[in-house]
Parts: sequence; structure tokens; C-alpha cells
Amino acid sequence: MSAGEYHLPAMPEQTLKLLELKPGDLAVDATIGGGGHACLILEATSPDGILIGIDRDAEAIEEARGFLGWAGRG
Repeated sequence: MSAGEYHLPAMPEQTLKLLELKPGDLAVDATIGGGGHACLILEATSPDGILIGIDRDAEAIEEARGFLGWAGRG
């Protein structure tokens, strides 16, 4: 499943433009939800960027883990 199939991020182009992400950057997605923005952030910061994903909803975190291929802690 791709981000577009599960969750369409709001204003993706505008979000990425405002964040000015570059390869190797560290980013925090504090509402990781379906992983739509997280996927874009990972693409923009690849190959060596770091994404910290946070969400209060434990199901959202598990969904994002599976979707994004996370092996993250917590």
C-alpha cells in the first residue's frame, strides 16, 4: 500500500516547501497518523535523513511502522 492509497497528506507541496528539507536532515512528524507526510519527509531527506514519528494513537503508530518499514523504538 502506498501513502496515496491510505492517507492523502494535506498540501504536500506547500508543506515540503516550507520545511526546506535536504538530504541528511532530521525531521519530526508529531502527528504521524497514516504516514502520508512522513513518507514525503523520508523521500526529501534520503538517503541519510532521520525521521522521528510521534502520535498519541497507538494504532496510528503501528500502521505507520508497517507502512514506512520502521524498526523504530517505542
